[in-house]
Amino acid sequence: MWTIERIYHSTMAIFLVVLISSPVAADPNADAIAKLTDNLETIERIELDSGKLGLGLIPRDYNVSVASWAESLKLAKKLGVHAIQIPSGYWNEDEPVKDAYQWQSMVSLMNAIDAGNFEFEIIQDFGGPFFHDRITAPQYIQTRKLDNAELVDRYIKYVDAYLNLFGNQIQVFLVHAEGAYSFFAAHPESLEHYLTLLVKKRNHIREKWPHIQFGINTDPHNTASLLAVLSAPLDIIAFDLVQIDGFMEEPREFGSALQYVLQNTNGKDISFAAGWSSSATSGGEEAQMEYVREVFDALEKPENRIRYAIFGPLFDEQVEIVGPAYRAQFSTLPQDFVTDIIEWITTLGLIKSDGTIKPSFKVAQSRASNYFRSKQRQLPD
Repeated sequence: MWTIERIYHSTMAIFLVVLISSPVAADPNADAIAKLTDNLETIERIELDSGKLGLGLIPRDYNVSVASWAESLKLAKKLGVHAIQIPSGYWNEDEPVKDAYQWQSMVSLMNAIDAGNFEFEIIQDFGGPFFHDRITAPQYIQTRKLDNAELVDRYIKYVDAYLNLFGNQIQVFLVHAEGAYSFFAAHPESLEHYLTLLVKKRNHIREKWPHIQFGINTDPHNTASLLAVLSAPLDIIAFDLVQIDGFMEEPREFGSALQYVLQNTNGKDISFAAGWSSSATSGGEEAQMEYVREVFDALEKPENRIRYAIFGPLFDEQVEIVGPAYRAQFSTLPQDFVTDIIEWITTLGLIKSDGTIKPSFKVAQSRASNYFRSKQRQLPD
């Protein structure tokens, strides 16, 4: 079943805090990025004693130059962000052939971070062993069950291959677990095996990369019992607190959605990606502003156990560029519905594709500045 939340994942990956779309070889937002980098007032970065703001990098194409990434990262620093989150791929795409991993796309980004001495905390959302109702293992693994020893061993090797390259730069590692509610409803016998896999991977990471916090990125509307079970072995648990049919349909419902996950995750710290479309069907720019306010209201309450909060993307997509791709991707769906999807997806930004700043961006920048100042007052002398 296609829901807004599933479409969001399928097209936007994951995004996080005062955000910016990642650059591409011919980025239509390049001029706007450069202008903002030059003109925005820098918000002082300080070490916070609670929730941190972060930047979500949405990869249309990671194969860009270090210089291109550097412009985006400079803007992130001006906006005061402390962390960046990198979205997940899929296991079968990252390892199309046995032991042949596709990590080249990360090299430019990691080099840009190192070259610029940006000191961002890096949150890596990483391809999990399932996605909704399917196992994501490469085709060379014949048995498609989580109790299969080969599948488990190969998944752990897949994670290790990545962390052997980038583990020293990553602070938080999240196994992507989207669609857990549907996967475990269809395969209840797999839950125990999945938890065993998580514990095995967690222990291995603690031994080899003790600085990394281990967690999953899953659906906020999982059942309370499933959230409790999944969160038990984790250091942190992450969600996309976005518009979800039947769970959070209006900005004013953000608070109750947040409390639901807080109450059912064993007191663990949480991270969440945030975003609200300014499309007419989602309530327009006023609704987007209301959503931004709701997120900052929650972030400013230490009892909410928020480690990272994430808005995004910074820029709207250009319909004429991405529309055909989305129509092809959703060709089996009714075209009226696809038109609404495209409008929703292409208006998630806080800045229009032509560089015009939306009211929600001004609210986010103002609230971020106030947030930093209030936290600075709480720090010891």
